[in-house]
Amino acid sequence: MFSELKSLVFDLDGTLYVNKDLGREIHFCGCRYIGDLKGICITEACDLIKATKKRLSAESDLTAPEPCLYGTGGRPSGVHRRFSEEIRPERFLSRDERVIRLLQSLGSRFELSI
Repeated sequence: MFSELKSLVFDLDGTLYVNKDLGREIHFCGCRYIGDLKGICITEACDLIKATKKRLSAESDLTAPEPCLYGTGGRPSGVHRRFSEEIRPERFLSRDERVIRLLQSLGSRFELSI
């Protein structure tokens, strides 16, 4: 089965690296987005996202941040636009030779996409 694979697709955040500070920044950016969208303060938005995450987890095991944002009324294009405007991942990431070697190795066998 795996011999038939031709490409690999990575979700950028949390797949190739994990950084708690970046995760926190993504979370608060999502809270600001939902707060602005709903006209509520950031604390209320964070509480709404938390409650939505709990509900979605109980209903369908969806716990990723983006479905929780969408479950509160956010839209993919709005969330990603906000992330790209406010978050500078380069502030949180450092070069990791292990990731580079892994991607080079995988890239010799598969088409890679992020």
